Amino acid sequence: MANEWNVSYPINHTLISALPSEIRKLKTSVKTQIGHEHETPVDGDETGSEHSNGSAVCYIGTDEPTLRPDGVTGLGDNDIDNSRLWLDTNFDPPVLKRWNADAWEVIGWTPGVYAGEESVTFPNGLIIKMGNVAYTSTGTKTITFGTAFPHGIVSVTFGPSHAEPNHTIQPQLKINSESKTSFQVFVIDQPTDINWMAIGY
Repeated sequence: MANEWNVSYPINHTLISALPSEIRKLKTSVKTQIGHEHETPVDGDETGSEHSNGSAVCYIGTDEPTLRPDGVTGLGDNDIDNSRLWLDTNFDPPVLKRWNADAWEVIGWTPGVYAGEESVTFPNGLIIKMGNVAYTSTGTKTITFGTAFPHGIVSVTFGPSHAEPNHTIQPQLKINSESKTSFQVFVIDQPTDINWMAIGY
């Protein structure tokens, strides 16, 4: 009887005494193939083995996956689950996400619709915040961000959104200070509304 993988064996008139050897060779071969992408099966285990670290498992659908492919074990923070992928078809086109410790996160940049929020975060971690503030008098005014920059601020720019009809000169303003949580503007003359934009990370 042949020793190599051959779907023609065992042939119909094979001796019964030869079948155990053929079955063992079949199981050994299947175990080897499973081991390429799964943890090596344990003798006596009939439940199957999990995908090994680095082998991608992709869910497809609208419902957020919470269980492993066995339908029983919950997703967790481990090498096996952190390699899983989900093609979220709630979007058009679908969005690819990966499991990261305890939640699904988008891979790459997903264009969306701007809804007027103060802050926008880009894929490289750069954050832009923007807004408008009214000035009715000269002096210092503190603009506090809705949420602080996690690490630091790069720059703040601002300018008058419009000049009051009774202004004889352009509004005069300068930045006093800036931080991850806020910045201060000093109005020297001609108070007015200003548009501002802060960049950080």
